[in-house]
This record gives sequence, C-alpha cells and structure tokens, in this order.
Amino acid sequence: VDGLYHQKFQYPPETILSHSFYVRHKAEFYDFYRAKMLAPWAQPNAAHRLIAALEQEKALVCVLTQNVDGLHQRAGSSGVLALHGNIFEDRWLDDCALARRPQDACNTEQALPGRPPRCGQCGNMLRPGVVWFGEMLPPAAFAAAGYTAPAVPTTSITSHCAAGAQVVIVNPHPSELDDVAHHVLVGTAATLLPQLLGS
Repeated sequence: VDGLYHQKFQYPPETILSHSFYVRHKAEFYDFYRAKMLAPWAQPNAAHRLIAALEQEKALVCVLTQNVDGLHQRAGSSGVLALHGNIFEDRWLDDCALARRPQDACNTEQALPGRPPRCGQCGNMLRPGVVWFGEMLPPAAFAAAGYTAPAVPTTSITSHCAAGAQVVIVNPHPSELDDVAHHVLVGTAATLLPQLLGS
C-alpha cells in the first residue's frame, strides 16, 4: 500500500511483517494485514499500464517485481515474476500435518474465520502468501527468471543484466541499488515512465 512507511503504527512495518511477530502477536498482525495491506480498490497506474503495453509489443520479456499487490497483472502483464508473492493469495503457516504430499494439504479456502483464520481439521493458521522480512526469497521465482542460485539477493540481479544493458532506477526515495545504477531518476514510476518513453 502506498505510503505504508509514512504512517504511524505501534510497531514499524518491518517488525509487523515478519514470521516472529505473527507468531507472537497473531491478532495484531491480522488486524494490520486486513486494514493496511489489503487494498482491493487500488487500480493500476500509468506505469503499470505502460509496462503491460511494452510487454504486449514484445519490448519486454517479463516483469520482475517485488510488489505484492498484483497491479501489474491487473494492468494486463502476463509474464510477471512476483519475487515477494501475492498479498491476495493465502497459504498455511506450517506444512499440513495431515498431508503426506504438499498437494494434499488442507484447502486454504476452507479455513475457519478468526484472527487469523485456522484450519478446522489440523489447526494450522492461515498467512498471506508473501515473503516476510527475514525470510528467503522463493527459489522458484528465480528459476523462472533464469537464475539457479537458491538465494540470489534482489540487489545482485543487476549484475546478471545483458552486456551493454543500462540499469535505471526510478524511485521517489534512495534505494540500495542507486550506487550500481547507470541512471537514478527521483520520482514515481507513474509520473516518470510515460514521460521517459514518450507515452
């Protein structure tokens, strides 16, 4: 959700959005998640739509994003690799105790209401299908992007760019990639991308 880090909470977002906080403060986490993380009314902006158009024109091979809001997909992008997951997809906190194989796990859509919802059969708790602070990025997403290392930091992706490729950072705030970028543009993608690409 835009502006999350500029809002005031009892705990900082990076503390709340962690496995340890969830385990210790289940109700508080779930209230924050429902109130601040889910934003079904949010709509794709000009940058999302432009990126989708570039993909349809074959100017982009895929979209690699850390965003969990699903707005790239809603704008029409199909080749989206969401490294940090999707906030609108749920999964169980632990492996299902009743399933011998992952595909036989209890159905998350049948979780009983609660803060957080739980499985009525095994008692497992529901959690958002996103990467929390302190968790490893999913190897499957990197494999789909062509990386074989199981724990490639997002900051190292720039070192895998094709020879001669330019790394451009578009961000309203400083980022950890600024020092390795060829160009750093201060502002929002929704404002700057259409200007840069003449759209």
